[in-house]
Amino acid sequence: MYAGGFHGWAQLVADGVKFAQKEDVVPAAADRRVFQLAPAVALLPYLLVLAVIPVGPGDGAVGQAVDSQGIFFVLAVMGVGVLGSLMGGWASANKFSLLGGLRTAAQLLSYELPMLLAAASVAMAAGTVSLTGILDGFQWWWLPWQIIGALVFFTAGLAELQRPPFDMPVADSEIIFGAYTEYTGLRFALFLLAEYAGIVVLCALTAVLFLGGWHGPFGADGLGWLWTLLKTAVLAFVVIWLRVSYPRLREDQLQKLAWTTLVPLALAQIALTGIVEGGDQLMPPLPGSGLAKGLAVTLRTMTRKTVTEQYPEVQPELPPRSRGVIGLFEENCTVCMLCARECPDWCIYIDSHKETSPPAAPGGRERSRNVLDRFAIDFSLCMYCGICIEVCPFDALFWSPEFEYAETDIHELTHERDKLREWMWTVPEPPALDPAAEEPKEIAAARKAADKLAAQLAQEQREQPSRQDENGGTP
Repeated sequence: MYAGGFHGWAQLVADGVKFAQKEDVVPAAADRRVFQLAPAVALLPYLLVLAVIPVGPGDGAVGQAVDSQGIFFVLAVMGVGVLGSLMGGWASANKFSLLGGLRTAAQLLSYELPMLLAAASVAMAAGTVSLTGILDGFQWWWLPWQIIGALVFFTAGLAELQRPPFDMPVADSEIIFGAYTEYTGLRFALFLLAEYAGIVVLCALTAVLFLGGWHGPFGADGLGWLWTLLKTAVLAFVVIWLRVSYPRLREDQLQKLAWTTLVPLALAQIALTGIVEGGDQLMPPLPGSGLAKGLAVTLRTMTRKTVTEQYPEVQPELPPRSRGVIGLFEENCTVCMLCARECPDWCIYIDSHKETSPPAAPGGRERSRNVLDRFAIDFSLCMYCGICIEVCPFDALFWSPEFEYAETDIHELTHERDKLREWMWTVPEPPALDPAAEEPKEIAAARKAADKLAAQLAQEQREQPSRQDENGGTP
């Protein structure tokens, strides 16, 4: 049954009455104030933005009074509107609502950047951030020039509004209705109204920034408000058409579209705008050439061909001082405990006992030494600072290039000396000394002192027989 005799013309009125009659329910465990405030936070920003969008030319037209910082104001306030969904998801005390809120946050972070970059391209072309100033500087050839930015802006706006195919935050087949699951009555209606108000705002902004706003194809600027509304209506039809034309994107596909497609396209549009504006002497001078050079470097790096190396068949080349795990060369360890004392994380555990050896010859003295019982490192605490390796006086600890030591239990990240000894054999050998390299000053000085001492001892041994002869054979 339709509400209204002609194609259900009164269905919207019937839906409004239905929502008004429904009971307003607040979950017992919900944060009541935030839960009740969230629908207003979702709706009011879009209503504020409508007051700034210029509909027609003239001083008395809508959007003329608050337009000195038009783009900044519009994009900042539109970002606040998404917070309503976050507040509703967090305050509902419902796991499905919380999942919807988290997806909303991830989507906002991903698609806000390409949306801002696309809007910045138009501001660069017009030389102003004022919406009316952008329309005053509009030329018909901006349509093919800014078409990439228009597509990026419109697509990112759909994602921020969580409209299909970007409606993973309200995926009914997975999380019921996302952040709005616990809402009923008029509060639920306010969220739906915010979504459709956002559609109007997005379509109007796209028409103003990229389609010329009140400028018509026949120069009839006297009916400018009609052209703006007509372009907005056509774009709104596209939004509704997309809802029934494309399936919902998965969360990973949604994020991949933002970071690997929309962001590079928006950067390419800014680079193109910088090149065009920097070379056009009829436009006001803009630092477009310098910006284009910087963005060209960025785009060249982003589009560089990637080479996939099949690990572990192809091992990556690591620097000589790679920060892998720590290997233990037990034969060099004297159990001096210096590494454990200097470790800032207290992640080295050493146990030892003393052994006493009998004198090697009669009349000698006993000798005692420390014997290592346990040497373990807790890699869940280790921050790989390398202090233990630096302070070891006998080169018993080394960096190993071994990285494959992930465990399913954090307690298994404490590795004993047997495992540390295994990693020691992965430590690469030090590079061979260059025969042509200059000898270090410290070694040269020590060698010179040793040669001098050896010469003195040899001289004394040569003089000793002559002294014995002089003393009659007595030394």
